[in-house]
Amino acid sequence: MKHTMIFTLFSALLLNACGVAGPNSENPIRLATYKVPQGYQDSVVSILNNNFNRMRNKDEGLLASAEILPNGTVALVGPESVHAGFADLVAELKNSKVLVPENGTVECWVVVAREGTGQQVGTGLETISDALKEIGTQGNYDFMLLEKLRTASVMGERARTEGPRFKMKARLNRIGDHFSVETDISSSMIYSELNTRLYLEPSRFVVIAESRGNTDHPEVNLPEKWRAKSMTLFYIIRVQSL
Repeated sequence: MKHTMIFTLFSALLLNACGVAGPNSENPIRLATYKVPQGYQDSVVSILNNNFNRMRNKDEGLLASAEILPNGTVALVGPESVHAGFADLVAELKNSKVLVPENGTVECWVVVAREGTGQQVGTGLETISDALKEIGTQGNYDFMLLEKLRTASVMGERARTEGPRFKMKARLNRIGDHFSVETDISSSMIYSELNTRLYLEPSRFVVIAESRGNTDHPEVNLPEKWRAKSMTLFYIIRVQSL
């Protein structure tokens, strides 16, 4: 895709412009705003900040940062060399077609596991059966669905959903043929919290975490043998374009 190639070009421009030197008197920090063509703002800011994080200097901190302002422009704070690379990117994007906003979904299955023989107890696990079988190759578990969460939103927008036991905040961006997804999943009952940022293929089920949680809370309402102060939890995620 054309815009993916442009982003790759920008990454190279940015690395070349900044080299290993951070901000100094000859390369001072400044703030500027840029009008980025419609539909590219979210992906541009995501890729910018990913590059800046990778190039973080342990002594001088973050090289630069970018965000989308309420009027749709992109604000960039960084040294002059970063602005020069970004200006080249904006010039390239002006020759690209306007992107139509795209919708996407983030789904998460929170599964409780206990020692067993690979049984999938109850309903709601059929869709992720293959992912559970893969987990089963690493240990002898029985599984039960604790919660299924799903958000849908325009790419780049934050979405939030709340179930009986868990809350999830998610933000999804397309980067070429893949997706960048940020998730914040928590439960005050289970005493479990997960914050991740991942780069995923669409429609693929991925086990993103294994943790421990308290399923003995009375409002969790699980059968007796699935209740304990510390039970194994697996988080399985899928992202898709609508």
